[in-house]
Amino acid sequence: MDDIQIPSVYELFRFLEQNSSVVLEEVVVRTAFFRRVSVPEHGPDGWSLQGMNRHTILRYSWRDRLRRLLGKS
Repeated sequence: MDDIQIPSVYELFRFLEQNSSVVLEEVVVRTAFFRRVSVPEHGPDGWSLQGMNRHTILRYSWRDRLRRLLGKS
């Protein structure tokens, strides 16, 4: 992955760092080298199982959290 100094690319870099299906091998200047170690078993709706997505952004998820606390669906 090249140009990890660019904010949007860096976000992808951070996501991959927390993903258990790849391993960061090396960073050379502005290029990161990852190696796939397994195929994720998340399926199409498994986004919440990915490392970076374990916690949602409160700004956008507070309504869902409040509904769960109140026992409403």
